[in-house]
Amino acid sequence: MRWGRRNPRRYYDREGREQPPATVGSVLDCYKVQACCETCVHCSDIDHTRWPAAYPLPDIALHLLCTGCGAKGDRISVQVSRRDGAFRP
Repeated sequence: MRWGRRNPRRYYDREGREQPPATVGSVLDCYKVQACCETCVHCSDIDHTRWPAAYPLPDIALHLLCTGCGAKGDRISVQVSRRDGAFRP
């Protein structure tokens, strides 16, 4: 089955429908965001509060530059992890 053109920064279900990405607002208080370079494996915590709350979290990487090797957006991935036990529903 041919799916057509897909955005690599999005998740698709079994039927091929694009699912909405996490937003900056959904991780503001309880999670830390880390940017990792796929070229040199350099990782760093980033201040994700600079972006509007409705901004898609995976798209932050498009605006980043690796300070280790100078790689740009398409070689950077954004990872989200819980802060040390701090989870508020």
